Amino acid sequence: MDLESANKSIIPYYNITNKSTITYNNGRYYISTINGDLDFVNILGRISDNKYIVAGKDIKLKLPEVLTLVEGNYFEVTFIEDGVVRIENQEVSYQTTTQDTYIYVGDKIVINLGSMKVVYDGESEMSLSQITIDGNENIDILPDDKTVKEGENVGGELDGNTGNDIINNQDNNQGNQNDDNNTNDGNGNDDDNKEDNRDSVELVEADVTTTRIKASFKYNNLKNVSGNVVLSIIDVGTGNKVYNKVIDKNKDTDDVIIESLSPNTNYLMTISNNTNNVNTQYFSQAFRTEELGIVLNKVYATSSSLTYK
Repeated sequence: MDLESANKSIIPYYNITNKSTITYNNGRYYISTINGDLDFVNILGRISDNKYIVAGKDIKLKLPEVLTLVEGNYFEVTFIEDGVVRIENQEVSYQTTTQDTYIYVGDKIVINLGSMKVVYDGESEMSLSQITIDGNENIDILPDDKTVKEGENVGGELDGNTGNDIINNQDNNQGNQNDDNNTNDGNGNDDDNKEDNRDSVELVEADVTTTRIKASFKYNNLKNVSGNVVLSIIDVGTGNKVYNKVIDKNKDTDDVIIESLSPNTNYLMTISNNTNNVNTQYFSQAFRTEELGIVLNKVYATSSSLTYK
């Protein structure tokens, strides 16, 4: 995810495989896709259940009881057990407590490893656990075919000087999962209809206000799923479930309007099925409601008067 989007109402997450290369140039990271280049200044990725990577510009690590900040182009963060974390890159490696350990990204973004929260400009915006690996709700990054050759071992360079690999250091769970969904017709062609055969939920569009979210969904083959498929909304701050509804699986598309949310609050919306004690999650998306109140914008000022809108 693009860390700069952490304060957005709807945060876009991306699925990336080892067929894509992340390159660094002039302070930005680039990924070539079939639709053109994606570029980011600061990125946050989830490598496995307990491992994350932060890469970008002006990144600093604050360790407990240490006044000096550790600078780096990236840090890999592994949560070993409750309260213990390992942080490393090509130059340093630390094992410390999560409490009072922070990663600063620029002037506005702070990642609190104790609470696993991402703070943007003083406001807690999201939890690291919200990032899903190979999630159906994520945006798949489809590589530019011209940059991928059969049998070629491609990864991502963390920066052009060190050549440290941001993708090949991963356990490639994402790449394997994405690749296992591919089918072949025997002539070397992928099945273009593989997405149509998979039970999934797509978010078409969403609108978030101070107390309401309106979302449009596309349901793919949910009518074939046994048991109920449930849409839930959880208050991230309290962990309380504030909305729960069984959706109509026979619909191909659906519009959902949820009222009575709290202003300036982080929520997590999920769509899942629990049958025979097996939970299948089709959709997971964090969002934040807008603030409720008045904002004063100065229009005109003199030595004796002020005008606001």
